[in-house]
Amino acid sequence: MRVNAEGTGLLLSHCRGVKAALVMSTVTVYKPHPDPWHAFREDDPIGDAGLPSPQPYSIVKIAEEAVARYCAREFGIPTTIARMGSAYGERGGLPLWHLQAIADGRPVVARWDPLPYSPIHDDDINAQIPALLDAASVPATIVNFAGDTPVSVQQWCAYFGELLGVSPRVEVQPVPGASVGSVGDHTKRTSITGPCAVHWRDGFRAMAAHYYPDRVKA
Repeated sequence: MRVNAEGTGLLLSHCRGVKAALVMSTVTVYKPHPDPWHAFREDDPIGDAGLPSPQPYSIVKIAEEAVARYCAREFGIPTTIARMGSAYGERGGLPLWHLQAIADGRPVVARWDPLPYSPIHDDDINAQIPALLDAASVPATIVNFAGDTPVSVQQWCAYFGELLGVSPRVEVQPVPGASVGSVGDHTKRTSITGPCAVHWRDGFRAMAAHYYPDRVKA
């Protein structure tokens, strides 16, 4: 709460003279839906996603959004609240953690089968930020910052296995009450930024080749 909510308020208050602000939230703010492939829209209900770790994540991001919305109105700061999907690239992200587990022969743990996400590459994130700032408004613009193609953990682990020439293990450990999918509808974001340039398979291959150049098949 101190970092995400109070910190956002303190920063926006200090920088209230900016032309625009981009506040990073997450697709995890949405209330769990029984369909794992449900693509959450920006007007879908929000709620506790019930993630096992870090447990209060969705709650503090909802609080962050509330503070950012207040600051946009109170200080007149054009603001975009971007609900991030599954970011990945050479710098890290959930898919990289899974890639490393597979490369080390360790199992990947998922809370459902299938467990879909909307992965978005760092290159697309960086390229789309200017357009998202241009879309900032008072009241704040809220938009999913998620990739164009939903992919499950099981699908991308199978692909990593193909690239590394191994058989990945995905262990399903259900978490009662937790969200069984994190797919963000990209319609609104695409209307602002245009489509993503990096297909998930290309991005995942590049990431695997960066970390394991001697193991990725040609």
